[in-house]
Formats: sequence, structure tokens, C-alpha cells
Amino acid sequence: FSYASGMADVNIVSLSSDESYVQASGDADQAYIIDLRYPSRVLHVLQHDQPQSVDHVNGVSAQWCHHSRSTLVTGSDDGLVRLWDVSLADPLTACLQGHSAPISCVAVSAEDDVIASGGDEGKVVLYSRATSGGSLYTIGTEQDNFLAAGGAPIE
Repeated sequence: FSYASGMADVNIVSLSSDESYVQASGDADQAYIIDLRYPSRVLHVLQHDQPQSVDHVNGVSAQWCHHSRSTLVTGSDDGLVRLWDVSLADPLTACLQGHSAPISCVAVSAEDDVIASGGDEGKVVLYSRATSGGSLYTIGTEQDNFLAAGGAPIE
């Protein structure tokens, strides 16, 4: 089986933790999701906003959460980290702000309680999961999304 995404360049391909989904992303502002039970068609095209600059610098970086079979974290040239639940008809669940430049990489901790993103402005941003028993990351003021070190946000 192979799938022609239509992207000029595919940089990242990864499987969800239970190997039900494949994501493919590249230099564009999209990530393609394929459900391996139905591999002949794309399940979702996850769309990031156009970057502020004319050129695409990094495209979309992506990382699956380890304990959720369908949660994907992406970052892109638009400077936003997005959380997606690809099992939903409308998969976008959250947008996290913290960068003033394109995002070049994202990572998720082994317990899915911390998301890290690296930006072209030379900053690493850490986002913590809500501890209220919910499964989504807390969205609020920008400061609320950072992990605190000695009472000060890590920037």
C-alpha cells in the first residue's frame, strides 16, 4: 500500500501508539491522517493557518500522545501548537499559544502530561496538562499554559 499525499515533501511519518493511524506531514501547513482500517482514503487533513511570512519554513511537526490512541500534537509555521483527536469528526480540540515565530518541533512526555515545543525564535515552551481529571490540556491565559519554575513561567 502507498498513498500519494500531494505534498511536495513529506518529512515526518508516524504511527499512533496502537498503530491504528498514520500521520504524514511535510513542508506545507497540513498533516494527513490515514486510518489503517481504511487505508485507501484520507481520514483527515489537519490544517494549520498560513504562516505570517510568505515562505513555509518548517511545515508541520507532529507527535502522537503515548496513552491515547487518537491524540496528535502538531506545531507549524503559524506559531501555534494544536491538539487533535483524530477519532472525532471535527478533530481540533485545542490551540496553544506561546511562540512568536514558526514552531520547528514538538514532543510529548511519556505520561502525556507535558507538551514541549521549540520555535525559530530560540524558545522552548512547556505546556502542562490540567490536573482536574480531564483529558485535554488547559486553555486560558498564555501564562497558564507554561510550567512554573520557582513561580516564574519558563519562557
